Amino acid sequence: MKLYRFHVDFGRMGDLRGLFAVDGRGDKILHAMCKVGFLVQFGEVLGKHSDVDNQMDEDDLAEVDATPEEVEIVCRVLGARVNEPGYATINGYNPFDYIEWSDLDDDDADKILNAASVKRWWTTEDDGE
Repeated sequence: MKLYRFHVDFGRMGDLRGLFAVDGRGDKILHAMCKVGFLVQFGEVLGKHSDVDNQMDEDDLAEVDATPEEVEIVCRVLGARVNEPGYATINGYNPFDYIEWSDLDDDDADKILNAASVKRWWTTEDDGE
């Protein structure tokens, strides 16, 4: 497990900050999102009509110096449970919270999955479920 700080500055509109944990798969997906420049739509999080989005970049992230055991303790104490695709939001904004994986365009999903070398974990209407 790893712990990341997330920060994006939107100038006078404000900024987004967060702290979240990722497991091995979540870490691969997070860096793949940065590698392909995945656009995360945050919506109106900075006020009415703000329509905030961010093209993911490694500069938005800072890994916190903590052992996997320490990260697990933090998650347990704060009640943050790791969910699909392998992340737990501890505080603030987390790009994973704003992605509806089953609604992703197939091309965007394939770019992320291929860059991360992971398999799809969600189902779509096309899957018949």
